[in-house]
Amino acid sequence: MCKREDVSGFSSVAAIDVKTHSLIATINVSDDPRGIFFTPDGKLAYVVCQDDGNVTVIDTKTHSVIATVSVGNRPNNIAIIPNGKNAYVVNQGEGSILGSLTVIDVFGC
Repeated sequence: MCKREDVSGFSSVAAIDVKTHSLIATINVSDDPRGIFFTPDGKLAYVVCQDDGNVTVIDTKTHSVIATVSVGNRPNNIAIIPNGKNAYVVNQGEGSILGSLTVIDVFGC
């Protein structure tokens, strides 16, 4: 679940233990997180950060950011294919900048 919280110019994601409903970690990500999506094996979380045009990749075991991928103007959605190899990011664009689709090699992160 994404939690918007300004921390020195960054936003954050909260990792919550689903059994105890307690906070495990707060992870700083790029600005304006819009959604979080997981690889099929649950090892990686991809956070779409709209204002910075990035996707932040989080290792779910260590709760640490392992990559920040620049994807395009105003990303707002992502889908990870069932085999977990690629993530497809929809960038909505803005004004004269057209929308686009970015493909991320999940195994390359």
